Amino acid sequence: MSSYDALAAGYDSLMTDVGYKKRADWLMRQFRKSGVPVRRVLDLACGTGTMACLLARRGYQVTATDGSEEMLTQAMAKAADLESPPLFLHQAMPRLR
Repeated sequence: MSSYDALAAGYDSLMTDVGYKKRADWLMRQFRKSGVPVRRVLDLACGTGTMACLLARRGYQVTATDGSEEMLTQAMAKAADLESPPLFLHQAMPRLR
């Protein structure tokens, strides 16, 4: 068990001041500025999937990866009500396929 597995259940309560919606707005502005139509997004080390779910709600096709199975369990529960949920994959960044 990794330290992130142990942290997963309480992770969101520790991250209440992160401002995920503001960050998602910023990302969308950057996507528009790029001039390249962005439809797919890769969220590396997605944790409990908050950003992945926000972007999926905004119409992006999201693939989200994390090295912690417990973080992904939390993320999948968070995404359960989404019409087009992110694809969550258990992969650590150094071994990304």
